Amino acid sequence: MAKALLTTLVLFLFCLPVACRQTGGAPDADLFRRGRQLIIEGDYVRARKSLENYLAQHPNGKFASRAIFFIAKAEVGLGNFAAARSAFQRVLAQHPATNEAHKARYKMAMLDLFEGRREAALRKFRKLAKYPDGTLAPEARAMVHYLEGRKPWSAR
Repeated sequence: MAKALLTTLVLFLFCLPVACRQTGGAPDADLFRRGRQLIIEGDYVRARKSLENYLAQHPNGKFASRAIFFIAKAEVGLGNFAAARSAFQRVLAQHPATNEAHKARYKMAMLDLFEGRREAALRKFRKLAKYPDGTLAPEARAMVHYLEGRKPWSAR
């Protein structure tokens, strides 16, 4: 009996990592992915709730910066621009060195455009365009050219 128990325990410990990889990982990853999938599907209310649940359970989790970023995107989808801006600012405050922070700066410039603050948007896009390592620098540069009345591909 002890040998059977030991065999079962060894098999369990060996198979657990494999099972986690096959199912997408830990439950916290699943909770985050569920929220992200709801964003993709356009179910912003349920997405926000799922991502808020993730953050309540894992405030410093692996996906915390992304969860806050996706909450902001859900707010944009719902037309709640003030709440979106607040969530994007939260990404910047809590996770300033992440890729989500760079994307949040871009999204905040877009919110300025949506809300009719063209000059504020232009200032933000100019600042983003100066960082060639930023994932959205080319898009920011194109927005600067567009807002300045130039073709996005024209020379400086």
